Amino acid sequence: MKSIKCKNCGLSNFPSDVECARCGFSFLKIKAKKEKRPRSFSMFSVLMVTVAGAAGYYIYTGSQETIDQVNASEAKRAASKPVERPVAPGLSRTEYDRQKTQTYAESVRSSQSLADHNQHVQQTEKEMQQISNGK
Repeated sequence: MKSIKCKNCGLSNFPSDVECARCGFSFLKIKAKKEKRPRSFSMFSVLMVTVAGAAGYYIYTGSQETIDQVNASEAKRAASKPVERPVAPGLSRTEYDRQKTQTYAESVRSSQSLADHNQHVQQTEKEMQQISNGK
């Protein structure tokens, strides 16, 4: 508990005291000033609620615009995507995967840049063998 210090003589008194025990100074005026009733209406509160509402609205509309942009770009991407060949009816998933793998394997085998790379690797290996046999 806080004590009340007398402004007249400096003695610390109990908070329940009405007057100073030493000099008789009245504390009723001090207690009346401290027990101030809070205001029921505050412009600061109204301003803060308005700012929070405006910020919420700004975030909401911004996110909606972003979502709309993403949806539009996704629709464009889907529209420009080449149509895959339909799966032959009657193929199981395994047969379809095997057929698709063979198509990719054939593409890799017929790649000119891959053939050039393999030829370069073979030539490099031959030269390295010649150098190691020469020593």
